[in-house]
Amino acid sequence: MSIRFVVLGGGPAGHQAATLAARLGAEVTVVERDIVGGAAHLWDCIPSKTMIATGAAISFARRIEGMGLSQVTDPSVHVDALAARVDPHKVFLHIPRWRPFKYDQDYPTFVPSDEGRAFVEKARAMGFHPAPHANACQMNPDHPFFFQARDFCTRAPNDLRWGGWSWLPVGGWGSFGPPQSYSQMPANKDWNILVNVHLAWSPWRRQLTRQVADLIRDLGLDSIFVDVSQLIHNSDNAILESLTYADGSLKLIRELAELAPGFCVSGEGRNEISTQYLSVVQFHLYNFAHTTAINGKDVGWVVEATTPVNELLFGGLSRGIGYNYGRGENRRVMVDATLKQGTIPTLIFQTQDPVAELQGDEARYILSHVE
Repeated sequence: MSIRFVVLGGGPAGHQAATLAARLGAEVTVVERDIVGGAAHLWDCIPSKTMIATGAAISFARRIEGMGLSQVTDPSVHVDALAARVDPHKVFLHIPRWRPFKYDQDYPTFVPSDEGRAFVEKARAMGFHPAPHANACQMNPDHPFFFQARDFCTRAPNDLRWGGWSWLPVGGWGSFGPPQSYSQMPANKDWNILVNVHLAWSPWRRQLTRQVADLIRDLGLDSIFVDVSQLIHNSDNAILESLTYADGSLKLIRELAELAPGFCVSGEGRNEISTQYLSVVQFHLYNFAHTTAINGKDVGWVVEATTPVNELLFGGLSRGIGYNYGRGENRRVMVDATLKQGTIPTLIFQTQDPVAELQGDEARYILSHVE
């Protein structure tokens, strides 16, 4: 005999209680005189705070010149310097910061800032292949679309916790899982909170493919980079729209690849699912040595430990690019291990002055491997 629950009120607490009870096998009836979800989440506190913050950012941007500040909008100095060293038609440019938002915030809004647009248009006119950074499966909980997507986010099968991660750009802090309450997630934007969306949910795929299609039309893009494309999540809501997460992942990458003839979809890491339609992929080194290198610890072992097994499995499906070389003396070792995997020689700039970096020993060493 099943347990029966009657939940009075379909606000945030009632909605969560009813969902959990139903997943545990109970028969649940929700009594709600208005809309399930609660006004605070749907149109009052949290959405209004999101709009207030957005309005404040726009207002600040409009006042910036009056504060004696300026924004650099001419990208020609950077791409001109690079074009002097290599043939632009042979260069793939992964651009992490091209939107009017901070990195890993305000997903899934993928629109260019004025500086980002100027850079991409200049690069395309010169023959480069710029690939703006997007995200395959993660969104920020302060984004308005989250209130439609929250019931279609991944949850761990054992404890139903939100899938995703958060990180603080502060020394001594690493990544950590997203908060498990609706009130904590949108209230801490500086934590860079990202929640995983189940890729079988078609409205999410439409969000991404529609915006990338707009970028192809408006900027003449021939490439896009979708972060976190390598993860295939085991979620409590395993089947959505008759698809598994793996099915949804494959469907998303294929839908992006078919937006335009010869369109290049690039991503993070190779696996047996998404790699089928990815053209360029970031390579991760053995035991994720990137974290060790970033923390300044010794990675002298990584070249010997690196064996191009991925190339044996997936060679011919996609080409590799470098990921993160860390800092200090680690960088040369990480470069060598990355090249050993058969990647395209990859420059990863560390400063706001890539022109000066192009004159440095590391850039010369990497460019010496260009065919």
